[in-house]
Amino acid sequence: MQSLERDARGWWVNGEHFEAVVLAAPAAITAALLEKVAPDEAAVVSAIPAADVAMVSIAMHQSDWPTRLHGMSGYLVPKPQQQLVTAVSFGSQKWSHWQVGDHVILRISLGRDGLPVLHLSDEQLIAAAVEETGHHMGLTLQPIHARVSRWAGAFPQYRPHHAQRVAAVEGTLPAGLYLAGASYHGIGVPACIRSGQQAATRAAEIARSLTQ
Repeated sequence: MQSLERDARGWWVNGEHFEAVVLAAPAAITAALLEKVAPDEAAVVSAIPAADVAMVSIAMHQSDWPTRLHGMSGYLVPKPQQQLVTAVSFGSQKWSHWQVGDHVILRISLGRDGLPVLHLSDEQLIAAAVEETGHHMGLTLQPIHARVSRWAGAFPQYRPHHAQRVAAVEGTLPAGLYLAGASYHGIGVPACIRSGQQAATRAAEIARSLTQ
C-alpha cells in the first residue's frame, strides 16, 4: 500500500476504492499512511518502538540430535543469561511441514531491544547461534546448512500503558479503518491471527452496512 485517502463513501487505496481497510503493517508504516487521514492517531502509532532481530535457521543430522530433546518445541533464554541468542525453536519438532528427511531444523533468534545484532556479518551471526545454542543444550552442534534472515524493526516493544494508547487510537480512527498485527495486541503468531480476524470481522460488518 502506497497511498490512503478518504471520501464520503469509504477509502481509496492506491487508486482503488474500498468500504473498509485493515492496516496490517508495522507501526512505522501504518503511521506514515495515517498522517493525512488521521494525524493525531498517526503520532501515537509512530511512537511505538521496535527492535531489530536476526534469525539463524540451521539443519543438522537427526543422528546428532539427542533423544532427550525429542518431542520438545524449544526454549527461551533468560535475560540475565543472554549473550546474543534470545530463543531457540526446534522447528522440525514444532511444525510438521518443517520435517525434511532425516534432518532436524532449528530456528535461532538473536537480538532484542537494547541488544543490536544487525551490524554483525552473516558469518558472525551463524557462529554465535551455533556456539551459544550448543552451550545451552550441552551439545556440539554441527550444522549441515545455515541461513540468516534479518528483520529490521520487526519486534514491537510494548512500553507501559501501551494497551491504553492502542485502545484510544482504535476508538478515534475514522470509520472503516482498522489496525491489526504485532504492533498492537500481541506479538505471537496466535495473537496476530486473532488480531487480523477481529479486524477483518469489523471491516466486513461496516462494508455490509454501507451496501445495504
